[in-house]
Amino acid sequence: MVLTSCISIGKHEDEHTKKLSICLHTQAKSLYIQFDSDTELNEWLGLMLALQQDTDFGHDASNFISYISILPKELGITETLNGQTGLYLSDGKVRILNYPIKSIEQKSVDIKLTSVRACGIEDMFFYIVLDNDSYFGSGKIWMKTLTLDTLLKLYDAVHEFLLKYKPPPRKMEEKNKETGLTT
Repeated sequence: MVLTSCISIGKHEDEHTKKLSICLHTQAKSLYIQFDSDTELNEWLGLMLALQQDTDFGHDASNFISYISILPKELGITETLNGQTGLYLSDGKVRILNYPIKSIEQKSVDIKLTSVRACGIEDMFFYIVLDNDSYFGSGKIWMKTLTLDTLLKLYDAVHEFLLKYKPPPRKMEEKNKETGLTT
């Protein structure tokens, strides 16, 4: 079920068992999901509501979340990134979340935006380019998305995020003035 097709997402109490579940309503059907604990239900409900609101990336790229798979090439072969399957953009950093993504507050690998040099798409895969000062060193982190539409939206969101939060590079003349060098 595509979350953006939902008319509403909320808690539902079963009349017979009195157990709470999450109910996803579309025009055609309703889906009920039960959980073992209220904590787990609340974490998933919060995530589903965030995904429902943020999957239309035109709103605000600074709160973007998407399911991804890190490809085991270049920087993706590091053990820290193995099994990571969520990407969240927030407050000047790119967060890679563990699967299953239950909350944007859960444990993550954070990459400061100042370490992200660029992003792009190549051969139906998305990548971000990191500088030497990143935790992982210089190189690319390659990611696979579930659909082409998600791939394009992910690129747009990260690109917009970089434009919004990353300061433009200074010109060589400005750097030389500060250091007293001439070109």
